[in-house]
Amino acid sequence: MHDCVVIGGGPAGGSAAYHLARRGYDVVVLEKEHLPRAKPCRGCVSPRFTPWFDLDFTPVVTRHIHQVCLSWSLRDPLEVSLPQPLWMVLRPHFDQLLLEAAVARGATLHQGAEVTALLPVGQGWRITTSGQVFTARYLVLADGTLGRASAMAGFTHRVHQVGAGLEAQVTLDVPPREIAYLDLGWVRNGLAWSFPRANGYSVGVSVVRQTGRAELALQLRRFLRANGHIAKDCPVTAHPTFAWRERQALHTPDLRALRVGDAAALFDPLAGAGIGHALFSGLEAAKAIHLSLSGQAQAIPAYSALINHGLGRHLLGSRLLADLVYYNPKFSLHLLSASPGLLQTLASFVTSDRGHLGPLRGLALRLIP
Repeated sequence: MHDCVVIGGGPAGGSAAYHLARRGYDVVVLEKEHLPRAKPCRGCVSPRFTPWFDLDFTPVVTRHIHQVCLSWSLRDPLEVSLPQPLWMVLRPHFDQLLLEAAVARGATLHQGAEVTALLPVGQGWRITTSGQVFTARYLVLADGTLGRASAMAGFTHRVHQVGAGLEAQVTLDVPPREIAYLDLGWVRNGLAWSFPRANGYSVGVSVVRQTGRAELALQLRRFLRANGHIAKDCPVTAHPTFAWRERQALHTPDLRALRVGDAAALFDPLAGAGIGHALFSGLEAAKAIHLSLSGQAQAIPAYSALINHGLGRHLLGSRLLADLVYYNPKFSLHLLSASPGLLQTLASFVTSDRGHLGPLRGLALRLIP
């Protein structure tokens, strides 16, 4: 019986596997795709996570973003310098680098291994894939927003707010400016954005409420044309977003399975960020399993409490601010332009700076019961 099976090889699963393998545990990662696999994600992340890993991530960093330009329907641009640069990473290679690091430290990776059944057995789990059967003391569920493993493990109800996004990849012959563009008036209950990548821009629209794909596709085509891009020449991918909404259990009653990353709806609807939260949850899940294997009976519930009272409250504050900003984006931009302090606070949100969110976050959290 393995110490742990991690289902999903994204940032959350890779982080959990890396930290468990570093501690010498027998950990297996089951990834349904073959690496490097395509992933609809603009790949924007704060480098604040780097101290958690003894790794060099520079090979997968394609751009550094030092500024964000906010606008309303492409008018009244407002530029703000970030307190710390953001990284633009190649998600397929970022995920692969993390998994290869976990394997180098003793983890076992199975690619093309889609989980078809989960069954509690004794003091652990029986995991069936299309080709093999595994048993493990613990499960880390990192199967993303649409994965089925969480439901198989007993998480039949996920508390989340459903949004969606469409992303187009624009290729340029000249290097893009290293500045991120966020437009708050282009789509209702969301934003349009353009982020530099290796050889062009990642351009998209996203919303924090359910919206028809046809309507989103229309807004994306309009946004591409408004920025001088030919829509039919740009590959487009779609992705759902599950945003944290209220406190929830992130472990099963038997204390043998934990949810991390997108499977736990750890997505920031204001910053549009999820990679850093995924890495953090994978790190903390690995710590909890380590402590539980060391005899600390409450280590697994403590993981749920940590996420709920720490990161979860941050995400609640971000969701409420997103609702306020997207409800009246023109007024929000006017308010920000008149207050450098509030503008810098928004920049802190963009960089996932959970420690220095200032008066806006405090106001939002006072609205949370």
